[in-house]
Order: sequence, then structure tokens, then C-alpha cells
Amino acid sequence: SMTSAAKYMHNIAPNGRTIGSLCSGAIVRTICCRCSGGGNSRVGALQTGVVSGLSGRRWCSDGASGRDSSRWFDRSANPPMSSLEKAMLAVTAAVGALRDPTRADFVATLGDTTGAPALDAMRRKMLADEIGREILAQKPVVTEHVRIHELRLLPAGTFGKAYADFMDSQGFEAEGRPSVKYVDDPELAYVMLRYREVHDFLHVLTGLDTSVEGEIIQKWLELMQTGLPMTLLSATVGPLHLSSEHRRLLLTEWVPWSARVAVQMPFFLNIYYERLFEYDLNQLRADLDIPPLPKSAPAHKY
Repeated sequence: SMTSAAKYMHNIAPNGRTIGSLCSGAIVRTICCRCSGGGNSRVGALQTGVVSGLSGRRWCSDGASGRDSSRWFDRSANPPMSSLEKAMLAVTAAVGALRDPTRADFVATLGDTTGAPALDAMRRKMLADEIGREILAQKPVVTEHVRIHELRLLPAGTFGKAYADFMDSQGFEAEGRPSVKYVDDPELAYVMLRYREVHDFLHVLTGLDTSVEGEIIQKWLELMQTGLPMTLLSATVGPLHLSSEHRRLLLTEWVPWSARVAVQMPFFLNIYYERLFEYDLNQLRADLDIPPLPKSAPAHKY
């Protein structure tokens, strides 16, 4: 609405100037808080490149190579499988994941072989959103386009610096995420790839650590927004490894927090994270309607 647009135009930008002064005549598209990847129009304008108050630098390449599906969808290496073959592979992966939830290969295979309906729904959510459509069109690939060595040089308190610190503190590399092997449709394969690659961005936004408890809380959030079967397995079987006190906290505090975040924040695949690295992390959380973690929740220490 015009009222909402006027309200957002007067939000204060990170450097103290208003959005109106930053745009200097540019048209800011008002983006709905609940159906958009932007959270509000200020974040949305930053993602679409309208706001120039920050340096405007893209801390990644333009994503052109991501449009070549052969970079992340190698059909020759993973030929199509029959429904029966996929079902058998899914059962094997499910048994393996139940025995050892830390086996990322089992979890990834289970996601690939059982996720087609959920992936199609996730794609529809992205197609219904301005930022989501742009992501699907450009197909940015974190492992190819994000220059983490430059993110380390960003000021403390920015999203990009926090992401670099998070990855360094855990000894993680973006390349460590499992590849997509058993999704037949190239675009659905990209949706699965994007889901896996933004997992660590989501950790930074939520503030959750990578302990068993932290991963389970995040899996509940992912389950509520994506409906992926393998997130259901992780969210429901994972708690069996928790203490009785942590299971109590999961039911009374952590899952309700995940549900609140899932409803309030935009669909997390409709956020163009690579364009928000210079953004103040606390402000970004506020603009995306991500509430603070419960005091009992396992938070990452930067």
C-alpha cells in the first residue's frame, strides 16, 4: 500500500540516512513482508540493487556460470533411476541416517530420493516471489561465487563478516556440502542445491550453533518452511539423542521459537544472501522478523 511504502521510505539506513535520500529518485518497489524474500522494502531494495547507501559492491560474481546447469547437474555422472530404484535407495539411506544421523551422505541421498514433491512446492514459492524468481533465473552457486577471503575484511557486526567468522570457527568450507545426485529435473536439482548451500547463512541469521541441539532446532524451522521429508526425519529422530531436559526445552521453548520464525520471516530461499553481506546483522534480523533465540537455546559464540 501507499502508506506502507511511505513508512518504509523513511526507515533509517545503516549509515544514518533515510532510504528516500539514498534512492535519489529511484523507484523503490514495496515488497510484502510475508510473501517476499526481502522481509521489508528496505531489505528487498538492497537485494534488488536499488539502494545505494552501502557500497553497492556484490561480494560474489554475477552468477552467470550458475545458469549453465552442467556446473551443478551432471546427468552423465548420475543417470536417471526408476521409481523402484529410488525407493530402494531411499530405504537404505533412511536406515543409515537413523543409525547415524551425522552421516551427511545418507541424509543427502534421502533428501534427493524423497524430496521431489516438496522441491516442486519450494520452486513454486520462489516463482511467486520477485527475489525468488531472480535467484532461479541467475542460479547463484555459493561454492563458485562467494569470495569468503574478502568477507573476512568486512567490518565487525556485518552479515558477511559474521558468516566468514562462523565458517572459520567451525572449520567449514562451502564445498563441503553434498552434491545433488538423484534429482532428475535440473531446476529442482538447483533448488535442492540452493537449500543446502544457504544452510550456513541461515545459521548466522538465527544465531544457532552447530551442536546436535542447534541443528535440530534449525531442522524444525526448515521443515515448517519446506516440508522436505528428510527434515522431518532429522527433526523427529534427532531428539532421541537428547537428554530429557533438552527434550523438554525442545517441546516447550525451541520448537515454538522455530514455528514463530517460520511464520514471521520470509521463505528463506527467497533471500538473496550474497547481496546482503555489508548489511548490519542485527538490523537484518530485525528487518526479516527473526526474533532473538530463547536464552536456553544453543547460540553460536563469535
